[in-house]
Amino acid sequence: MNIEVRYLNEKEIFKARKLYEEVFNDSKELIDYFFEEGIKSCRVLGGFFFDELICMMFLNEKFLCYNEKIIKGCYIYAVATDEKYRKKGYMGTLMKRVIKDRAESEFIFLIPVNEKIYEKHGFELIKQATDYKINEMNDILGYRIQCDFEIEDLVKFTDSIKENDTLNFLYNSDYFNKRIKLAKAEGGNIYLIIDEDKSIKAIIITGRNNGEECINNIVCENDKEHFYADIYYSIESKKKKINNKFINHPIMSYKGEFRGKVIKLNEEV
Repeated sequence: MNIEVRYLNEKEIFKARKLYEEVFNDSKELIDYFFEEGIKSCRVLGGFFFDELICMMFLNEKFLCYNEKIIKGCYIYAVATDEKYRKKGYMGTLMKRVIKDRAESEFIFLIPVNEKIYEKHGFELIKQATDYKINEMNDILGYRIQCDFEIEDLVKFTDSIKENDTLNFLYNSDYFNKRIKLAKAEGGNIYLIIDEDKSIKAIIITGRNNGEECINNIVCENDKEHFYADIYYSIESKKKKINNKFINHPIMSYKGEFRGKVIKLNEEV
């Protein structure tokens, strides 16, 4: 069966939402956010059988930073096929179109559920998945958690901890404004870890998973994510139930671009 591959227009987005809700088990709040706000920076590539959308993927525009250079990224998200049309190679057809359409300067990456699916399309693992069990610390004197802040303070802090040879998000005001809305849609929030000198030491971004708060991302100096995860858990677990794992997702990129570099991309949306 041949399918028509094309980008959805604005009037067809409702078809993407219908398929998304059938395939993914996200909350209504998160889906509402994604199709009202997140969609603004996405293109949706779909496979159609006549007028029926049977498979799709979202191409999410992300601006990244590497050694002071701004890189345009294409994050492939919400790869989905209608259950009755799976295992027929349609998703591979979409992937070929994405690669064909890519600009030479564009960095294409994704967080895979199954790495083998994407290896045959030229994607290679550039960051391994790691799970860290968060531990309660006894020595947390001088640290506190703060959830009121100015966006400019977040931008200044991330500018102050930039590191060479590290691929990261472009942490500007646009990023943080979007990320605050997303965190709230996920049932989480953005918190700061402050030390006794009233200096920001880390930004903690949380969401919810099975009713528990979980840490989705930590922005801090290199190699100190686990330390600040422990501090956050030690303070906040006395007030509410928190999942004691911090998960770093695997990352794959087309042709393994940026393999061997420090990769700090750890968010799914």
